[in-house]
Amino acid sequence: MMFRNKIRFTGAIAFLGILILAGKVVARENVITAHHKDALKTAASSGCIAATGEIDLDVNNVRAHLMTGGDMWWNRGLNVAAYEIPKGSGKSSQFAASCWIGGYDKQGQLKVAAQTYRQDGNDYWPGALTTSGKIVPDTCKLWDRQWKPGCERC
Repeated sequence: MMFRNKIRFTGAIAFLGILILAGKVVARENVITAHHKDALKTAASSGCIAATGEIDLDVNNVRAHLMTGGDMWWNRGLNVAAYEIPKGSGKSSQFAASCWIGGYDKQGQLKVAAQTYRQDGNDYWPGALTTSGKIVPDTCKLWDRQWKPGCERC
């Protein structure tokens, strides 16, 4: 019995600590340094324009905004959350998300595609790479879209 009370007490203290910390957690401002700018090498030099394709995925009782630029669940044009459950309620559980992918190359250098709100450019581009690992503007343009059953050009 005493052991259970200790566990409950420890759990309650941990929960209060999390609540206190959660109240102090805020998003950091995006600070760009000269070194950071040099490290931002993307496919933009290839001539591709930034991805613009977008669609609302509405399945079951969810409406989620998806974009071909790798980010999702927010509406860039309106700058509002767009992951709505239940759909039609106007309530969003998250503002935005994207895939973060990283790994080491043969020389041991870390390579990362980790897009936030596209304030530093784009880490993701629509379309396939050429055999030399480049992207071509015509390919980007062709693949900058979403596919949905029953929709000719979404």
